[in-house]
Amino acid sequence: GCSSLASIEIPDSITYIDNWAFEDCTELENISLPNSIEYLGQGAFYGCSSLLSIDIPDKIKCINRNIFSKCTSIREIKIPLGITKIDKNAFSHCHSLIDLIIPSSVVIIEKSAFRYCKQLKSVFIPKSVKRIGYYAFSDCQEITLIRRGRSSYKQYSSMSLIATDTGNKERLQKMLPKYLHKIIKEQSLEHYVHEHNTIKENIEIEEIYNNESFEEVKCPRCGDWYYVSNGVCDTCGYPWNE
Repeated sequence: GCSSLASIEIPDSITYIDNWAFEDCTELENISLPNSIEYLGQGAFYGCSSLLSIDIPDKIKCINRNIFSKCTSIREIKIPLGITKIDKNAFSHCHSLIDLIIPSSVVIIEKSAFRYCKQLKSVFIPKSVKRIGYYAFSDCQEITLIRRGRSSYKQYSSMSLIATDTGNKERLQKMLPKYLHKIIKEQSLEHYVHEHNTIKENIEIEEIYNNESFEEVKCPRCGDWYYVSNGVCDTCGYPWNE
């Protein structure tokens, strides 16, 4: 990793950031990504523990696996409308992330996508989401060790709200483990934004995204149904289009 790099601006001529490009750039606090970028590779910012914020370019369709994993200083991130898939471990160990909006273009949230985001207090998950992978929101809790005299015990502060569109609570309960069911509440995106001051005040309320353009495919190997993003089955990895 480029451990001494603190800031970088990428020119408009760049369209592709390779896998693990900025891995373990532990001093990197600021990076400017132009909207010319169409692809961000796996683990591109893995371990950038000083990175404070990042704007994901509008042309990106998939937040690749491990891309922001262990970016422990990021407090807020705006996922643009147009993202259809949040891949495995994409934001795992983002310890400073407080609240979050999943836009209505997202169809799949993969396994462990937000695992170990221990300060994550609230998230908005829209009805567009068709599948949430195992452990996607597991271990989102902050553990404080409290000592009293000779004894000590652990105090847990866990995520307190999963907000979703009206009429979508039951669907979310089928996708999320039982211990999260009690914090799922139906409310409008406008109300969610209004309630959570740590989300940028000037965030625009998104337009409804049309997911009808997605082609749903049944995998010939494992029989699972999934939405086409890269021509590979999300469940078993079968390259159906080859």
